[in-house]
Amino acid sequence: MIETKGTARAERRGNQRLQLEIPVHIQWRDSQGSCEEDSLTINVSTHGAYFMMEQEVAANQVLDVSMGVPNKYYGLLPSAMLRARGRVVRVEPLPEDQRVTTLRQGVAVNFESPPQLDFELPLS
Repeated sequence: MIETKGTARAERRGNQRLQLEIPVHIQWRDSQGSCEEDSLTINVSTHGAYFMMEQEVAANQVLDVSMGVPNKYYGLLPSAMLRARGRVVRVEPLPEDQRVTTLRQGVAVNFESPPQLDFELPLS
């Protein structure tokens, strides 16, 4: 069960979400052409992610998502990237107290296939 403002509702997700605030790069195409944005995740699971965005996207929009995996030796510099294609299943305005700079909306995506892990070599 999840508590939300004094009410309880049943959790419908079958997979565990990890509360992770990590860098995410989002790319998509719309009627204007190619779009992209850098942001932060709120939570991540093997089947999807929830992150904050400034630019508007619509439900059912396909997004290419790349998330930095922190490396314990290099701090916040990613040593690997999780890459996945996902479909937007929910867009909601973020409450004023959860907004970070100009990030105005929360976007939930379901991954169309499991994320792929790409290793990056550190700069020398």
